[in-house]
Amino acid sequence: MKFTVSRQAILEAFQVVGLVISPRAIRPILTNVHLLATNDMLTVMGTDLEMSIRFHVPMEEVEEAGEAVVPATRVASILKECASETVSFEAEIGGKVRLRSGKSSFQLLSENPEEYPSIPQFNGENAFGLDRDKFVTLIKKTHFAVAKEKSRFAFNGAKLDITGNQARMIATDGKRLVMKVEEIDNTDDVDAGHIVPSRALTVFEKVLGDEDDVVRIALEDNEIMLKTTRAEISSRLVEGSFPNYKAVIPESCTINLEFPREDLIRAFRQAALLTSQETRSVKLRVADGKAELSAQALDAGEAKIELDAPGYDGDELQIAFNPDFMVEGLKVMQAEAVKIGFSRANQPAKITGDDGFVYVVMPVTTRNG
Repeated sequence: MKFTVSRQAILEAFQVVGLVISPRAIRPILTNVHLLATNDMLTVMGTDLEMSIRFHVPMEEVEEAGEAVVPATRVASILKECASETVSFEAEIGGKVRLRSGKSSFQLLSENPEEYPSIPQFNGENAFGLDRDKFVTLIKKTHFAVAKEKSRFAFNGAKLDITGNQARMIATDGKRLVMKVEEIDNTDDVDAGHIVPSRALTVFEKVLGDEDDVVRIALEDNEIMLKTTRAEISSRLVEGSFPNYKAVIPESCTINLEFPREDLIRAFRQAALLTSQETRSVKLRVADGKAELSAQALDAGEAKIELDAPGYDGDELQIAFNPDFMVEGLKVMQAEAVKIGFSRANQPAKITGDDGFVYVVMPVTTRNG
């Protein structure tokens, strides 16, 4: 194996493939990537046995086709520190690989390619196409609400529902829930409802380039596969029962407030500055067409931020929220104005504004109610 390739292009490949490689893998060979050089293409492959990726990189020059298995993190670090436009790789006698960049040369220990796990190839038999921009939007608008705790099982992914001419993605961590709906051209008559792992969503977003108008997706009982111009990814699906999201979203709210989105983000951020980890809550008080966000911490002080709340002339009402949850949801929206609806201070709030977007947040229970 001997080839020359764009340093930036192969660095990107190592960075993306590195997302599926664990530095603490139970099998040492899984900390490596598998390089396969053909006449006009380099394929960089990696796996942790739950998720696999093939990333394709166009070649500058191929002197000899072949393959090698090299350490993922170390090679990525070398490529990042080098400055040349191109780099060359050459397999040497004794199971070593030579990497050259300008006047720099690195000799790397390599593993036997035959011992590297096989990487699944995309199965297009049951695949369907989905508009790339809409798929990216589904991920960007919902991924933030996926549970971070590994013990939440079904909450550790976002549910992809495809029914009729609608595709929706839903994510929740038990304290909030977000749903984004996109109208699609479902010519393949797909009917799906699978939970996609959070890590897979991260990698999907990284490989969806502007060169793809349509992304190909194949869904099996326990696996999702995605194919773009430059990559093929396979991942196990999350097992378990996803909560009934339709029952969580309030159908109607007796109290509906409207705020400029950017003003509301700024107000929650300001109030959050005077909270602590123990009192991570911001109170929203509305009365007489005015709204006030307030927060206090014994070791910091108190904050009060006023906002206009036109159209509200009911009794004084107070409800508390985790400011981080509010800001994260508001940031992925694009509408100039957003609506916050709820019925009581101890019931979830429903935030809307963008087409096909709903964000539901549970209130925080404060010491004084």
